[in-house]
Order: sequence, then structure tokens, then C-alpha cells
Amino acid sequence: MWYIYETGQWYENENPENDGGKSYLLGYIHRNFSSFLEWAEEYYESSFVPKIIEKLFLSGNLSYDEILATNPDCKADKIIAEITKGDIL
Repeated sequence: MWYIYETGQWYENENPENDGGKSYLLGYIHRNFSSFLEWAEEYYESSFVPKIIEKLFLSGNLSYDEILATNPDCKADKIIAEITKGDIL
């Protein structure tokens, strides 16, 4: 999935049998959840709920409440609306 600033839209590989490598990429960068959590906390200068980050690492999916728990200041409604508008969800 990627965002193009000029168009203001989110895009995703449309081939359901080929996710464009997104399932592979996270595991390639970080071989385990602990490594990913350490990187995320350092990069974002923030602490995260380990169980939520573990779920993100293992499945790539978070619920609306988990998104808010990860970042209460995020505009989750706006993000979901943009993704939905682009027919990604």
C-alpha cells in the first residue's frame, strides 16, 4: 500500500495472489516482533503496547480501537475513509 501526495489517494497492489511483497518486507526488515518493537519505539520516540505491535507484526491487521490505542492523536476515521475511498478496504 502506498500514498501519492499529488493525488491524495492510497493505492494497493490489485492482484490478490500477489501482494507486491508487503507480507515479505516486514519480516525481511525485522526477523521478529521484539526487533520490530525496538525499532518502532526508537524511530517514533514513543512507547507502544507490545501485544498490539505483536499483532501488527504477525498479521498486518489492527482494529480501529487498536489503532487508537497505538496513537490516540491519530485521525483514524480520516485514514480509514481515505483507504475505503480508494477501494483498498
